Amino acid sequence: MSSSLASTLPCSHTFHAACIDKLRAFGVKQECPMCRVELPPGADQLLEKALRRYYDVQLQVDRGEVSWGALTMTQERETSEVVRMLR
Repeated sequence: MSSSLASTLPCSHTFHAACIDKLRAFGVKQECPMCRVELPPGADQLLEKALRRYYDVQLQVDRGEVSWGALTMTQERETSEVVRMLR
């Protein structure tokens, strides 16, 4: 398998990326076909989750509760998690 076409799951099994996407699209149980470990969230799910977290902090900034330069440790962790998920 070409690395650009491969998708390695957290369980270390590697599949063609399009095959994993089709599993998600067909509504098949979201788990590895080999060992049944739960699949990680797909790109769409990660983007939605990341944006939801970002907007939670942005809403607090907009209400004047915090500023981007003075986030609490929890808000900084949330922001860092958003960046990680988007990557």
